Amino acid sequence: MSMGRVRVAGNAAALRPFSARSRSPIAAILIVFAVFSAISVSLSIRSTSGSRHNASVVEVAGRQRTLAERYVNDVLLLREGRPADPHYTAGILRSSVKALLDGGVAPAVNGDDDESALPPATGKIERAQLRQEARLIHDLTATGSALLEHRRVGRIRLTAHEQIAARNPVQRMEILAALTSNVSLNAARTIASTADHNISNLITLQVVLGIAGLLASLILGWGLIHATRRQTAHFRSLVTASTDLVAAFGAGGCSYVSASVTEMLGCREAEVLGPGFARFVHEGDRAALEEACANGDEHELNGAQHDIKAGAHGRHPGWWDRVGEISHAIDGHGDRNQAKHHQKPS
Repeated sequence: MSMGRVRVAGNAAALRPFSARSRSPIAAILIVFAVFSAISVSLSIRSTSGSRHNASVVEVAGRQRTLAERYVNDVLLLREGRPADPHYTAGILRSSVKALLDGGVAPAVNGDDDESALPPATGKIERAQLRQEARLIHDLTATGSALLEHRRVGRIRLTAHEQIAARNPVQRMEILAALTSNVSLNAARTIASTADHNISNLITLQVVLGIAGLLASLILGWGLIHATRRQTAHFRSLVTASTDLVAAFGAGGCSYVSASVTEMLGCREAEVLGPGFARFVHEGDRAALEEACANGDEHELNGAQHDIKAGAHGRHPGWWDRVGEISHAIDGHGDRNQAKHHQKPS
């Protein structure tokens, strides 16, 4: 009785008949992730760099209030003949507000702070407050100098557009110090609020970029799945429409059979997959099939093929009632070679 032949060659792990080969969607997903990551890192570095000296800026802006009060005390102490240096305090006030406004090094204060490198102010409101503070410091120190030199403080031209009705020189100086302290406090609050606002904006931007990146990746992933389904449907239509017999074997037995194989054997696909294919193989060829599946690698099987007789056994009394030749070879890249089918009567 003639029987079919199954020519086994290859490794089931190498056969991926429905795997996608399109690399464009994958490359697009990687590019999107790289772009969003680069933007996120750049914005983080920019925001962090802008907020790097905020602590020093707030510290210097806050100490201006104390220095204004100290200047008034130094002037009064010096008028009474006690040791004091209001000119030193006035110099620190002027240098500090200049550094806050235009950037530079804010001088150290004896017994208090060290000198600090400050960036220039960038906010419109912040710069306006610092300019007003600089004008008030000018009027305060000018009033203090006139008081020490016994000049009439009423003749001093005020540059900050303040309106002071008091005639007493000391009272005028104290009012100017209170105004300077108040504007310095407002400037410090504005600087701190700007820093907090920048951090909040950075967090919001990071969230937006994360959501945008996720949506872009989902869209590209959907495109990849769609392309894969189209390729799978195209390949499946070619396989199911063909009369060729295609099968793949590995260490676990049969891992794939075409519809023409199950039709030839007269059984369902689940009955053939795994070790189930062995029961359709002639007893004399089962050992050869098992050896080829267990020990054959790509290089060994590409060099030699194993001929195995297979057919539909047990459907009718007697021996094999259908026979066929199933030939399948797999190269190193998992491509399918052409298979031929011949049916013979039992």
